[in-house]
Amino acid sequence: MDPGGVAVRQAFRADVLLFLIPAVFLACFYFYPLLRMAGLGLSGIGSGDPGLVRFFGSGDFFRILGFTFWQALLSTLFTLVLALPGAWAWARCRFTGRRFFALLVSLPFVMPAVVVAAAFLSLMGPSGLLADATRSLERGPLYLEDSLFLVVLAHGFFNYAVVFRIVGGFWARLPESVLEAARMMGAGKVRCFFHIILPLLMPAILSASLLVFLFCFSSFGVILMLGGPAMGTLETEIYRRALHLFQLPVAALLATIQLVLNFGVIFCQSKLEERFRTALAFSGRTETKQSLPHGRAGTLVAMISGFFMALPLIAMVAASLRVGDVWSLGAYTELFRESGDGMFLISPSAAMGHSLLFALSSMVVALLTGLCAAIFITKARSRGRGVLESLFMMPLATSAVPLGLGFILALHWPLDLRGTPVLVIAAHSLVGFPFVMRVLLPALRSVPRNLKEAAMTLGASPSVTWRLVVFPLVLPAVGAAALFAFTVSLGEFGASMFAVRPELATLPVSIYRYLSQPGPLNYARAMAMGVWLMVMTAGSFWLLSRFMGFLTVRSRQGGA
Repeated sequence: MDPGGVAVRQAFRADVLLFLIPAVFLACFYFYPLLRMAGLGLSGIGSGDPGLVRFFGSGDFFRILGFTFWQALLSTLFTLVLALPGAWAWARCRFTGRRFFALLVSLPFVMPAVVVAAAFLSLMGPSGLLADATRSLERGPLYLEDSLFLVVLAHGFFNYAVVFRIVGGFWARLPESVLEAARMMGAGKVRCFFHIILPLLMPAILSASLLVFLFCFSSFGVILMLGGPAMGTLETEIYRRALHLFQLPVAALLATIQLVLNFGVIFCQSKLEERFRTALAFSGRTETKQSLPHGRAGTLVAMISGFFMALPLIAMVAASLRVGDVWSLGAYTELFRESGDGMFLISPSAAMGHSLLFALSSMVVALLTGLCAAIFITKARSRGRGVLESLFMMPLATSAVPLGLGFILALHWPLDLRGTPVLVIAAHSLVGFPFVMRVLLPALRSVPRNLKEAAMTLGASPSVTWRLVVFPLVLPAVGAAALFAFTVSLGEFGASMFAVRPELATLPVSIYRYLSQPGPLNYARAMAMGVWLMVMTAGSFWLLSRFMGFLTVRSRQGGA
């Protein structure tokens, strides 16, 4: 018996398994549905489908495409204007509550889009705080409904953290010595900003801008809830054509076009990210809190930004405590009662249970597939590793609506999975899968190779080396990836609208359906569910920070 040969064969089988698990998962639930969807759209062109001819011949396509670009561009510009001052205050100033400010402005990005839309409805909608406060005006109450302005505000609120984290993180690493040298040579603050700081920040600003543009371009929940039926983007038009008008070839072709455009934006963003990394290599270390100067301007900017970010959330909590004109906890007590509206509106408590069940299941699937993919890519030494990583990361550039449409078009043979919980779990897992990889890949790559080689030299097998050496080092990242996948699944809305059956509705889907129904109690119920979802999301990230802090302390103690 050849022990060396057995070890090589076991390692080869392990590598094959590590590759096959994520590859089969993506082949079945990502590439196959999307290819079927693209095939349906393109075959409709070849056969001269009358629906396609009418839609693309009427000019509706260019109107919708133009509006999608326009609202994404406006939202991106507004987000930059809104978030750049906050990024400056956090990066270059010291003030009381700096850490809380960073947490507060980052929270909306991890919230479900449905909660963000519900929060802005409770603030500026027909039943919102603004309408209540202006009800005594002669011209009647002020409110926004089906408004582009409301959509842009919500997008700015939702994507604030993207600009804040990317630009603020880079800004904090700009070497102070460069600025001091410029000042010594007579450059004023304005000249210093436009001739030194802004050019250095430009790669980070462009990279963040493209990410925000992509998120706004593929936005679904915010547009659907705040834009109204007259405001059509590619995402909402795909949904409307597929589920309301049953024009599947048109929806499939629109989804294919959207995928191509999304991949184009992701490609440009990745190129900018390379420049961003290059610029970061020449920057200094992050300034410590003690080394930052005190500044009233920084405090004022943080207070204004924090107020803007907290106001919609406060308004949603207030709306959940009112049923009509009466302040009460009725909406919360109603969460645990049956709705009495048949299968379309299930009880909120049932929706919570579904959301938790799907989130836990999706977390397991996303973590298993993402961990296997990340380990395989880290171990691979061939030139195709970069291509493979790009293929595995493709779901990140795919919005949930085309994915949901692909599911209902493709996954009916040989097993009809449509309407089953399996399809919902697969959809949520696919959305969480790239985030898991994004978290795990840097952690696995940071494990020193000499540690593994030392363990192998001392006689440890590959499995023992992984269990006793590598896994304890990457355990905090595994915990973070699991909570990321759990949180992403909790708030998933676009794919769920296609994949979930009414009696299995999740919390985001139920919020949308309750908001679509008349009556103050339904509105208050939707807000109360939004508050629950917000608390669950925030609680997940609180647990994440505590969990990672505990593991960090334990790893330091173990290493001491």
